[in-house]
Amino acid sequence: MKIISEGGNVKLNGYSAQKMNLTKLSKTEYENFKSDLIKLLIEFNDAVKLRGGFYLFKNLNTLKNGGYFSGSSEQFISHTSEEFVPYKPTMGDIDVQVNNTEKNELKKVLSGLEGKSFNGFKYVGTNFGSDYNNLFLTPSKYKDVSNCIQIDFEFISMGESGEVSTFDKFNKSSMYIDLKNGLKGLFKSNFVSCLFSIKYEKPGVIFQDKKDEISKAKQTGFVSQFTYGNKGLRQKYSPVTDKNGAAIEYNGKPAYRVIKDITDDSSERNLDKIFDKLFDAKYDKKNAELFSSYIGLLKLVKKYWDKSAQKKLAEKWPTFMIAHKPDIDPDAFNKAMDAFHKEFPEYEEFKYEDVSNKNVSEKKDPFTFYKYVNECKDKYNKLLKD
Repeated sequence: MKIISEGGNVKLNGYSAQKMNLTKLSKTEYENFKSDLIKLLIEFNDAVKLRGGFYLFKNLNTLKNGGYFSGSSEQFISHTSEEFVPYKPTMGDIDVQVNNTEKNELKKVLSGLEGKSFNGFKYVGTNFGSDYNNLFLTPSKYKDVSNCIQIDFEFISMGESGEVSTFDKFNKSSMYIDLKNGLKGLFKSNFVSCLFSIKYEKPGVIFQDKKDEISKAKQTGFVSQFTYGNKGLRQKYSPVTDKNGAAIEYNGKPAYRVIKDITDDSSERNLDKIFDKLFDAKYDKKNAELFSSYIGLLKLVKKYWDKSAQKKLAEKWPTFMIAHKPDIDPDAFNKAMDAFHKEFPEYEEFKYEDVSNKNVSEKKDPFTFYKYVNECKDKYNKLLKD
């Protein structure tokens, strides 16, 4: 059995978030704890409305049914103790999605709520960042679970409906099968991003914003046309042309420039179209289910991508993970690689040629090996730049 362990780490006003030890709860207490957390959010929602004139959660039924929860928190809310706790015995925080239109106003409102209790949970304060990390002291009946819990507000665009879009639900969460395999939800979205960087990679160089000169940014000799992230899928680079519309080249390679005039409407958020661009296949019920998890995505790559593309993925994905999240938990990384090698065992002994032209084999755990690989790549790129 593979176990996920992760933690909130916010310290605020003399208090620190503590992991929630779910093993301390009986089956009934587990359900009561979930219910009390939702009641906490309902009361907090009412207080925000009273002080700020707007709701954090517009639709109470969606909140009660777990529709605003994301990541592993969604799985926590929607599964029983027997289904969830064996695979994730502790939780570092609770993630809920809120509308980004009131983000600045919410910051003003929250200071006036410090010290107040909501369904027995005392609000300590908030660490303000891209997400709002909120600390609550737990009532006495949950002290064995945690003295101080962290509830994170993730800001997304909900529009007038106040509902989480299909894309935002997809992007921030993953299916139960990932949880059972000890995989964090972030791997699915990061993996999709990596897949697009490979699928639409072409030879090319990146030019500066205002000059037809090569950018000082890291140059690999390849440019990926599309980028995938929290706002969706969009074209990242456009070809550089002269006054006659002819493509400009640099050392025999096409030149590209970052597209600056990007709006939210520039991003594709329709999952059917995103899937089609990635796999050139129909987004039917079976494929939609596979697309919603890291484990499923591996199967889709095996089915729809040719061997050459799979090999590129085997080479890029490990260092992509480390490069995009340098503080990644080694155990989480190794579990992601275990799942990858289970689907693609032919790449388990992948070797990398370092800057000394010596082949380095995977003698230690995958994280130690690929961290070394990434360091080699950085050194190699620095040598090229110098």
